[in-house]
Amino acid sequence: MPFYLTDLTSGVFLIRMKIAKPAAALKSFRTLEMEMWFVEDEPTPLGRLHFCGEARHRGIPADAMRTLGCYGAIYLLEGAGEFRDANRLAQNVSAGDVLLLFPDVPHAYGPPEGAVWRELFLHFDGAIFDALRACGVLHPSRPIHRATPQDVWLPQFRHLARTPRLETVGAGLKLLDLARLLAQIVGAPSPISPPYDWLRHACDLLEGDINEHCDLPKIARLVGLSYSAFRQKFKRATGVSPAQWRARHRVQSACRLLETTEMSHRAIARTLGYADEAQFSRRFSLIMGTSPRQWRRENRTAT
Repeated sequence: MPFYLTDLTSGVFLIRMKIAKPAAALKSFRTLEMEMWFVEDEPTPLGRLHFCGEARHRGIPADAMRTLGCYGAIYLLEGAGEFRDANRLAQNVSAGDVLLLFPDVPHAYGPPEGAVWRELFLHFDGAIFDALRACGVLHPSRPIHRATPQDVWLPQFRHLARTPRLETVGAGLKLLDLARLLAQIVGAPSPISPPYDWLRHACDLLEGDINEHCDLPKIARLVGLSYSAFRQKFKRATGVSPAQWRARHRVQSACRLLETTEMSHRAIARTLGYADEAQFSRRFSLIMGTSPRQWRRENRTAT
C-alpha cells in the first residue's frame, strides 16, 4: 500500500494512497485509492472541519454498518450503487448525488459487488450543523440529495476541502460556507445567512486592496457596526481580530506568489504592501513558522 504525504501549507496535509495490485490483493481492501487532506481546522464556536478527500473504493457493506460519530457529506463523482441506514432506508444513488451522514445514524453505502465508485468526502461537526438539523434543514430521513451538474457543485466542495488554514483564520467562515452549500443542495434557504451577511462583507473588505492601508473603523461603518462591536463580533465568529485576519490573508497571498511565480522576496514585499523585505520576512515567519525562502523551497519540492 504505497503512500506519500505532502505538507501543502501550514496545517493542511495531503496523503495519497494507492493499493497495490494484483486483483486478488484488492479483495481484502474496500478502499483502492485515496487522496486525503488532513485539515483539522481549529475548533470554533460554530464547529470544526476535520478532514476531507477523494477516494475510489468498494463502499461499506450493508452487513457492517458504520456509525461515523460526526457529520459527513459524500459527493458521488463516478459510479452508482445503494445507500442504506438503520432507519430502514434503502435508496439507489449515482454520480451527482450527495449522501448526508449523521453522527448517530448507522449507515452503509457502495457500488454493487465487484464494482468501484469515486467520491469526495468531508467530515465535520459542531453547533451550526446541530442547528441545521434541529430546524429540519438537515434531517436523517432525507439523506440523499441531487447536486448536478458536477461542474457547478464540485468546485465548491473542492474549494472547502482544499482551502489551507492559517491557525484559526477562516475556520469559522469555512463552516458558514459549508452550511450554506449544504442548505442550497437540500433546497432550503440557509437560516444562517442573514445574521452573518456582515461577516462575509467584512471579510471581502479586509481581503481587498491588500497592498493598501486598511481603515478598520471605516469597514466597521460599512457593515453597520461600531468599531468596538465590530472587533468583538468578528473575533467571536472567526477566532481572530480583523487586523489578524488581514495580516494572515496577506501572508496567504504571499504563499501563492512564492509557489506559482519567480518573483523575488523584495518584489513580493512591495506588491503586498510591506515596508521592505525584512518586514515581510518577519511577518511571514511569525504566521507560518518558517521563512519565505524555506517555505518556497519545501513547497516546490513537494509539488
